[in-house]
Amino acid sequence: MTVRPDLATGSDGHVDYPLTLLIFWAMNAGFVRGVGFIPRHWLPRILLSTIACTVALALVLLRAVTLGRLPLLL
Repeated sequence: MTVRPDLATGSDGHVDYPLTLLIFWAMNAGFVRGVGFIPRHWLPRILLSTIACTVALALVLLRAVTLGRLPLLL
């Protein structure tokens, strides 16, 4: 969102909320693990893990390519 905020909006200017949610989830998980914080409770520990960040980024790419916001790079 900080680099490409236009990724979360369509050509008509409406926000794609699932895509935005996935982007912010990936950003938060990356930030939490990046500073070295590991939550004690099991739920935040899973939702803010490195694996969760990777899964969220993969889902962001999948949704953005599906919506035509990113070109498919093969």
